[in-house]
Amino acid sequence: MLGMIHKKVLGLCHPSFDALLPPKDFVEEGRHSKQIYAHWNEVTAYRNLFNRSIFGMVDIYNNLPQSFVDAQTVSAFQAKLTRIAKLRCERLDPEWSSSFCRRGGPECDREPLPEEEEEEDDEWPLLD
Repeated sequence: MLGMIHKKVLGLCHPSFDALLPPKDFVEEGRHSKQIYAHWNEVTAYRNLFNRSIFGMVDIYNNLPQSFVDAQTVSAFQAKLTRIAKLRCERLDPEWSSSFCRRGGPECDREPLPEEEEEEDDEWPLLD
């Protein structure tokens, strides 16, 4: 899902996705510049179902570091996500498998992921 959202941000999806996932009118301080509106204000019922849909994944996308959403291809974007999950797994983090899962992953109301540091390979990116 995150790859599809990034594909939309890159302008590579069908135009109908522009109406479904429009950019936010403003960028919250400390967040990346490619924020997407998740329609939470329109939810009046079935919040749990809505949370498990693509709209819940928008929260995760909006919390990613700028360096992730600046990836020029979906493949490069997904490689960055895979790197985090792999590092968490190697470090025996018990929640590594739900690194980007809305159902069991980290809370999205906390601090965003730190910017990826290219030079220091031992740095462990955290999700919360």
